[in-house]
Amino acid sequence: MEHSFDIDIAKEYGIPAAILLKHIYYWVEKNRANEKHCIDGEYWTYCSVKAFGELFPYMSAKVIRNGLTKLEDGGLIKTGCFNTQIYDRTKWYTLTKMGRSLCRNGKRSLDKRATLFTQKGEPIPDIIPNIETYNKSSKEDYIYPSTSDNSKKANTVYPDIVELWNSLESFGIKPIRSITAESKRHVYLRARFKEYGEESFAEIVENIKASDFLQGKTYSKKPFVVTFDWVVLPSNYVKVLEGNYNNRSNANSTPSYEMPTGLEKPKGEWQ
Repeated sequence: MEHSFDIDIAKEYGIPAAILLKHIYYWVEKNRANEKHCIDGEYWTYCSVKAFGELFPYMSAKVIRNGLTKLEDGGLIKTGCFNTQIYDRTKWYTLTKMGRSLCRNGKRSLDKRATLFTQKGEPIPDIIPNIETYNKSSKEDYIYPSTSDNSKKANTVYPDIVELWNSLESFGIKPIRSITAESKRHVYLRARFKEYGEESFAEIVENIKASDFLQGKTYSKKPFVVTFDWVVLPSNYVKVLEGNYNNRSNANSTPSYEMPTGLEKPKGEWQ
C-alpha cells in the first residue's frame, strides 16, 4: 500500500496532516458519489484515532491527534458527532470549502486562511493564568455568568459530554447543568481534548465507574468525591485517563483487614 500527500499542504500543516487530509477527502468524495452520510447538506466520513492508527501505523495516536487539530484549526476540516449511541465518541469529518479547494487544486490561499483565523479568533490556550484565583473562587460565577436560562442554553457547548458525565449520577457523582462557552471548564475541557482527543472522555467516565475512591466509597474521615471541574484539570485528567485511581483488588475477592497493634507509626490517610 502506498500513501501520498500534497507537498504544499505538507509544508504548511505538516506531513501527517497532509496525509490525513487526503484520506478524509477521498472518503468524503466517495460518500458524495454514493449519496451516503449526507447530514445538513454536507457529506461526512467517520474514523476513530485508533482506526487511523491502524491505517497509518507509522503515526502515533498523538501525531494523529495533532495532525487533525492542525487541519481543524487551520480551517480545512470540520468535525461532528453523529453517532446513535452517546458512548460512541467516534468523530465525523468533512472538508471546508477551503479544504476541498486545496485538495482539488493543490493551491493555497493564504489571504483566505488569514481571514478565517480573524473570524474564528485566537485559539484557546492550554494554560490558564491565575489558576489559584480560579480554584478559590466560586465556580458558579464562571459556569453561569448570565442569570437567563435561555442565555445559558444558547451558549451551551458539548451537550453530549454533559449527558455522558451526568450518567455518573447513579454512582454518586454530582451532575452538571451545562458547559458554557464563557466558562473556565470549557477552556480546560477544550485543552484536554486537544491533548488526548474528544473520545478520551468516554474512558474517563468508565474509569470513574471503576474507582471506589473517586466515588467516595473508600474509608476515610473525609471521603473524596470526584467533580467535573476537578477532572478537567491537566494533572488530574491524565491520572484518571490512565486508571491510576481504579480499584486494584479482584472484584470477586473479599477484602481483608489487619487488626492494629497500637505500635504502628502514624500514617496519613493516603500514602
